[in-house]
Amino acid sequence: HYIALGDSRAAAPTWTSPLTGDGCGRTTDAYPGKAAALLGVTFRSVACTGATTEDVMDGQTTGSGRKIAPQIAALTADTKLVTLSIGGNDIKWWSLVAPCFSPVGDANCRTNPAVEHAIDSALRGLPAKVDRVLAAVVRRASHARIVVVGHGGIFGPSGCFPEATISD
Repeated sequence: HYIALGDSRAAAPTWTSPLTGDGCGRTTDAYPGKAAALLGVTFRSVACTGATTEDVMDGQTTGSGRKIAPQIAALTADTKLVTLSIGGNDIKWWSLVAPCFSPVGDANCRTNPAVEHAIDSALRGLPAKVDRVLAAVVRRASHARIVVVGHGGIFGPSGCFPEATISD
């Protein structure tokens, strides 16, 4: 029994994928479904676009106003695998990397002290938030293998032209 928790990285909303209809933006193209198929296991995704660590623990309200139950409640003693993709919304990832998006040329965000400071400041409080979620996962699914999945690998060295042109 596999449960996927997290934010849009695990929900995987795209322009071309059918959505689940509950306001969370989950699609069949998301990595949890692909991983479950490769592993030959049953799974349930409760990931929700926009989720923060607090939302995983306490529930969230979607952009359409629908109240979503705490994701952590999906875990049981029978859960054997948990994937967790969380943290980007806690640190407001999009606003941190926005200076790196440039329609032409390199925005030099990698050498911008203000960008570096903003990222360092945002990341400072994240470990404690993720630790709180991980501790709750262990309490609810003590025999599960827990895999934390990052946001890496989304963009190539210059982004995904023309949808997301990111600096070198």
